[in-house]
Amino acid sequence: MLTVSYTNMISSLKIVFNDNCYYDLIDYCADNFNTVDDTKRFLLNIINNGCETNVVPYATYYHDINKLFDDYYDTINKLIHEYDYTLNLKYSLKTTCVWMLIEHHACELYNYIRNNY
Repeated sequence: MLTVSYTNMISSLKIVFNDNCYYDLIDYCADNFNTVDDTKRFLLNIINNGCETNVVPYATYYHDINKLFDDYYDTINKLIHEYDYTLNLKYSLKTTCVWMLIEHHACELYNYIRNNY
């Protein structure tokens, strides 16, 4: 059962991070966790261990990765140039880029939650 404060946090995240590529991660948290602490642990797991550990189920299979890459291509490209990311291509380019995007967003969401909740 979701608490009012957790529901408010999810709503707040969608307002502050008003972008579909954040919504995937926010919606996953809303659907799978009930507390702020659980969400923080999940996001911290992504930050510390990366998507390579398959902790983000919607970004595990190639067909999902390809769709996310196509959907968020402009955001990925902007992020690479804005932060001057150097991509380690241990996996395919699309997989690496999508995971980088999710890991970056997890970090931003975690920092926001840590500072505000």
